[in-house]
Amino acid sequence: METVYFGLGALTVMVVMLITVVVIGVVRLKKVLQELRDEREVRRNITDDVRRDIENVHRNIHDEVSGLNRQIDSRYDQLRNMFSKK
Repeated sequence: METVYFGLGALTVMVVMLITVVVIGVVRLKKVLQELRDEREVRRNITDDVRRDIENVHRNIHDEVSGLNRQIDSRYDQLRNMFSKK
């Protein structure tokens, strides 16, 4: 009878240890998953910021080129008018 009680006690201790290890593992896993989600959100924000910056640079370059084209057209018209008056 003492052997049975000893076996049940040892089994109980092992089950408690196993449950403890599983709980600790689950808690750590949840923590790692949350860190991954946070990291994904940070990368998404950085990607959005970079995309927005690239679009702004593209828009600025387009505006500059358009302005230069208008200046060239204006000066060409002035030059043509100057030669056509003579």
